[in-house]
Amino acid sequence: MSFTEGYWKNVRKRQTLTMEIEQVPKCPAPHTQVPAVPPQPADLDEPAAQKLHMQLRAAATHIERSVEAFAQMVAAAHQGRIWLALGYSSWREYTEAELNLSGRHTYRLLEYAEVCTGIRETLTELGVPAPFECSPPESNEARPVGHTLPERALRGLKPQLPEVRAELAERVTAAEAAGEDLSNPQAVITHVTDSIAAVREAQEQPEPEELAGDKPDVSAEETAAVVLPSEPRYPRNENAKLLYSLSKIRDHLYGTVERAKKGGFDLKEPTFLTTVASDVELIAQFAAGVPRALRGEQVDQLASVRQLKVVAS
Repeated sequence: MSFTEGYWKNVRKRQTLTMEIEQVPKCPAPHTQVPAVPPQPADLDEPAAQKLHMQLRAAATHIERSVEAFAQMVAAAHQGRIWLALGYSSWREYTEAELNLSGRHTYRLLEYAEVCTGIRETLTELGVPAPFECSPPESNEARPVGHTLPERALRGLKPQLPEVRAELAERVTAAEAAGEDLSNPQAVITHVTDSIAAVREAQEQPEPEELAGDKPDVSAEETAAVVLPSEPRYPRNENAKLLYSLSKIRDHLYGTVERAKKGGFDLKEPTFLTTVASDVELIAQFAAGVPRALRGEQVDQLASVRQLKVVAS
């Protein structure tokens, strides 16, 4: 048996053992057991339910508008480089010290503010009043939450903002030509949400097939199946998944070198060099998706990494 064959056989054995260990059910310790569900209070009658319902809607509206107003203030602070005037060395240092916000959270707010502003500008250019406010409500009066642009609904849209604005302009122009009453806030909100949905749906369409000669001999899924453990605990962020995969390949490459040293193998031996070349190929496969991931695009070649199973031969 060659060095390469023996090495990969041992790798698969360890991965299979890891899978079997992780599948063993674990009993919670006595102090971590879930307590019994407490008795439920009596159901609300209709008047009490309606009152609480109105309070919930008012609170939800207030929260949505407050978040957007806060995002716009964060954007103004970032644009004005507020940290310099206050004696901080960077934006991140300022937000962490003064606002208790992580860098990831603040940049998400900045993107949210940019998308909100872009949508409003499109409506303004078309002469349509934007039915969205950018400040907390002056009273606790219940208003539809739809009169705001929730952050969760716009998350990840910054790369597609030009497409959203173009789609919205087309829909609003067609609605005006058809005689639709765009002074109705709900009608405008519907066009905004429909435009966002159309752009998101278009982004989810499969890409054209690669031209002959552009497709690698070994797919990213096949190469990842050799290196990555079964069902790794990936972070939710797509870019973080990509970086996690690259780190696993890096660790694997280091491990190959260390095992070769301990086993007394010559690092110039052809079989070892072949193994290293294979590892470098794996890095190239995943690194090819980095620019697209950083632009916020869907990296199809990594979409199924979480479902990969290591098949022991």
